[in-house]
Amino acid sequence: MDSSHEVTLVIRSPTTADDIDFSLQIPLHNSTIGSVKQRLAAEHPDRPAINDQRLIFAGQLLRDDARAVDVLRQVRQAAQPHLGSLPTADTGDPTC
Repeated sequence: MDSSHEVTLVIRSPTTADDIDFSLQIPLHNSTIGSVKQRLAAEHPDRPAINDQRLIFAGQLLRDDARAVDVLRQVRQAAQPHLGSLPTADTGDPTC
């Protein structure tokens, strides 16, 4: 795939051990926020369930059906959404 049509998302999550950011490269024109959540569920170290994820970018809670190209229209290189997830039964600690 032509890398000019991809974007690197740097995901910040308050639940990730040692506050390490997670990077994810996505095809800009073919991705929705829902597909980003699917990738996060599979690839993020915490494996957050899709229904528990909340992606926030530029102060806005992102809808699953939003297209990445529309959300990231202003971004040229690295975007940094924040991942919040609902508390799990074992921690009881809300993260968003």
